[in-house]
Amino acid sequence: MIRSPRSLTLRSARVACLLGAGAVALSAFPASAAGPVGAQQRVSFSGDDANRAINAYEPAVAENPRTGQHLMVWTRASAARAGVFGRLVDRAGTPLGTELQISDPGRVASDPTVAYNARRNEFMVAFAVALSADETEIHVHRVSAAGTPLGSDVRISTMGADGAGLADLPDIAWNPTRDEYLVAWAGRETTTGEEEVYVQRVTPDGAGTGPDDLRISSAGPDGDAAFSASDPAVAYDERHDAYMVAWSADDDTGGHVARDYEIHVQRLTGDGAETGTDDRRVSEAGTPGDNEFASTEPDIAYDPVGDRFLVAWLAHNDGPPTGSAREVFTQALTSDGAETGPDDQRVSETGPYVDITLTRDPAVAADVRAGELLVTWSGTNPTLPADKVEVFAQRMASAGTEIDGDTRVSVTPATDAAGTLAEHSALAFDSGAGQFVVAWEAAGTLAPPAPGKSEISTVRYQGGTPVALAATLCRAIPPLADPPEGDPSKITLSVNQLLINQRIDQAAIRRANGVQSWIDDGVESRDLCQAALGVEELVPGSVGGFTGLPTTHAQPDPRPVVIPPAVAGDPSKVTLTVNQLLINQRISQAAIRRLNALKARLDAGLTGGDVKDGQVGRSQLKAGTTVLFTPVTTPVTASVTSIAPPSPGDPGKVTLSINQLLINQRISQAAVKRANELIHRLGEGIGPEEVRNGGLTAADLAPGLALSTTP
Repeated sequence: MIRSPRSLTLRSARVACLLGAGAVALSAFPASAAGPVGAQQRVSFSGDDANRAINAYEPAVAENPRTGQHLMVWTRASAARAGVFGRLVDRAGTPLGTELQISDPGRVASDPTVAYNARRNEFMVAFAVALSADETEIHVHRVSAAGTPLGSDVRISTMGADGAGLADLPDIAWNPTRDEYLVAWAGRETTTGEEEVYVQRVTPDGAGTGPDDLRISSAGPDGDAAFSASDPAVAYDERHDAYMVAWSADDDTGGHVARDYEIHVQRLTGDGAETGTDDRRVSEAGTPGDNEFASTEPDIAYDPVGDRFLVAWLAHNDGPPTGSAREVFTQALTSDGAETGPDDQRVSETGPYVDITLTRDPAVAADVRAGELLVTWSGTNPTLPADKVEVFAQRMASAGTEIDGDTRVSVTPATDAAGTLAEHSALAFDSGAGQFVVAWEAAGTLAPPAPGKSEISTVRYQGGTPVALAATLCRAIPPLADPPEGDPSKITLSVNQLLINQRIDQAAIRRANGVQSWIDDGVESRDLCQAALGVEELVPGSVGGFTGLPTTHAQPDPRPVVIPPAVAGDPSKVTLTVNQLLINQRISQAAIRRLNALKARLDAGLTGGDVKDGQVGRSQLKAGTTVLFTPVTTPVTASVTSIAPPSPGDPGKVTLSINQLLINQRISQAAVKRANELIHRLGEGIGPEEVRNGGLTAADLAPGLALSTTP
């Protein structure tokens, strides 16, 4: 029998079935290039370990890249009540603190999903709440970065008159561009009995915004309850400020009929409006019109590196290996929802295709550091005992092709026991570690906890090899050529030679003044090298994350150094004397000291006080870097050109001679050469070598570049 999407009518049976599920013990995996890393760890402790009537199931997980922690949420259920609980897990996969109830006590809440808000540094959890025997609605609840629930449940759906609405199976995504969430769910209007997919935009405080309960699916003829849409999943595309929602539905187009379930997608703009092809069908299980085959349980993720979505789902298909097998399939989509890459790519190899109910619950997440994705599911394979279900994974290229074979993720005790279950996998990417966090519910055969008792477990999963990122890009200009050597034999002891040396000294001074003005006028965006700056250049306390979001980098175009024009002197006042030689020498030494001070200023690093406000944009950040948080601080003062005092020489050693003229000239030429080197350095662009660690503040960042300035 083909299982339909997880419709609202099946919800009570689903809960009853899961209440008998069980637990998992720790098991170590060796680290590898890609695969499980470290030991499985138990996250939930639902009541007494011996009490099989209280269980944890259907986890969801989200990353906080500011702390390197993940919030795991799940449903804790007993025969009397269900509620949503959660707990933080650190970067090593170790549970932190104690598990806390997130949904308001005294209510029946289930099916949690979670998203992280980098601007608020907190999480938002969405779930279904049974308000009565005949009414279920979607609620949200804020959770702090420390894992503490904030405020109370906030209802965001209204599927019908009070006491009659039905809404379930939510999914949530955060929009960093607009700082709001989009929640999608399956809902049934009481007037028609139709089950369709709805969305609601939600503010960071949990209030609905925009159109209420916006219906985005049209399964079958309008008003015909024989057709339904369910199991929505949503992903956000930051590159285009758009969402993609996937769901399973039957319809009456293209030869399809009732209960002929396929996967559909709908693109939404950042403000939640439908755009592009309406209810685009992206799967084809079996032959259209043959409802012995079905595509259900979709999940979706966006890969910003490849600018593609990947949809994963469960399907019965009439292709190989057998027509009775239920396997996991994927389809890559362009940013506008068009299919690309292999069509309906089968990624699981569960076998031996005896019990088609064993494969279930695919999940997908993007590895933004490697530019690939990971798909997980629950299933079996010929190496496992009959009726034993474990979590498996498959790495996928952004183009929708498999990278390697199925990899077993979970080990549910006992390894050789039939009937042990690890299912309902969930995963999130850890952008700092370059690994995934995989969670699942498991029912083992060994105590503790009691055999058959379901609890949540987790393990780390190594992602792929990070993609090569753009190196720092400064302006490419030819290297500075050494000045030609002079001919000492042409030096004459004359007023004219004194004037030549003096003009060289003055040229060095004018160049030094030009460099000084260039810095003091304030560094602009055009002056900064591309893909150059990181969180280390921001004030202490700033936090960066790796998003993999591509940025187009071009050479900077620094401002030219404006050299003041020469001021004509009075040659008649220059005399061929020792005193004049000393004057020229002091001018050249002053130029050298000033240029040394300017070089030292650049070597020590410029500060935010040297940068005009708002000039550091995304293209100036190292590739893939997002500024998750930077504190608002008092503006940093500008750096200072600290010129060393002159060192007293011995005028008695200065003689009126050709040799002294040559010494003075070499000092003058060295000053000009040093000035030209600084001008050349500024012309290449300001990179991390010229920006002081901890010297940039929020004021220096382009508006909106820092996702948060609030602790």
